[in-house]
Amino acid sequence: MRQAVARLWPEMEWIQNAKLRSQVTETWIKALERSPLKADDLNRIPFTLLVPNCPITFMEHKRCVVHIARQSAQAMQETSSPPTLRKEI
Repeated sequence: MRQAVARLWPEMEWIQNAKLRSQVTETWIKALERSPLKADDLNRIPFTLLVPNCPITFMEHKRCVVHIARQSAQAMQETSSPPTLRKEI
């Protein structure tokens, strides 16, 4: 299951704190164990049912949000004087 989570979330490697990275991984493992869906299903199901024939999958949306959040944090770090955000998670 750990490998399935790693395939879903290559961004997990961005988490530099090993304990936090492990806790996030364990959360996803627990969620998948409790779900009727399999890990691969998350790359196929639509992000929303409110958009007919939604072309964006659940995981595409989730990963995009993570990328946007990271880029936003980086921009805040670069433009803050003095820097106000932690550089490491």
